[in-house]
Amino acid sequence: LWEYKDIWWGLGDGAYIFYAYAIDNAGNISNSSDTKTIVLDTLAPNAPLITIEKAFVNNSSISKITGTVEAGCTVLLYVMNSINGTYQFPIVTSNNAGLWEYKDIWLGQGDGAYRFYAYAIDNAGNRSNASDTKTIVLDTLAPVINLQPVVSPTNKDVVLSYTTIDSTNVTITGDNSTYLTEGQHNVILLATDEAGNTSSLGISFFIDKTAPVINLQPVASPTNKDVALSYTII
Repeated sequence: LWEYKDIWWGLGDGAYIFYAYAIDNAGNISNSSDTKTIVLDTLAPNAPLITIEKAFVNNSSISKITGTVEAGCTVLLYVMNSINGTYQFPIVTSNNAGLWEYKDIWLGQGDGAYRFYAYAIDNAGNRSNASDTKTIVLDTLAPVINLQPVVSPTNKDVVLSYTTIDSTNVTITGDNSTYLTEGQHNVILLATDEAGNTSSLGISFFIDKTAPVINLQPVASPTNKDVALSYTII
């Protein structure tokens, strides 16, 4: 057995190729040994890039989170939320193209924001800075529609007035205000938030802008009888 201790890598980062000869007591020199290569790498890899499919979800199980990093690096993915603090996912290694992914991620701490970030560790053990964070909001609650009542019947044009309550932005469909035409109107509002949750609310009202017509039966005048007016209204 033989060994060299405290070897100094004085020429900077790069590949150091080692080989050896043996010399016996008679001075005979062996052939060269096989070479062994040690790569000195003191540079940290760039931080990973994280890609998420959706920023808002209504299901606690999301299919995957993907990203890119220096090829061959190990990726440490973390998630932060207000309930359970910080959690580290099992380690994954990027492929030869620098691609990595985590599948079937469970957002199990309830509704709220989940902030993901990652570190990369290269083959030499250098650790990158933290990546930019990507936030996924879990929202399982349907939006609430607050609709102002409408006087019915009415002789005026109708503009529906409503507000919504939700943790994300809400899109309303089904409202064709302003309602101008006479007759019965049955409107169903559909609210959809950014996570895909939906709710609906209906309202009915009647618009009548036509003044009534009075048809009055003629009365003999002068008359010697009591008079009772007779009429119809249309």
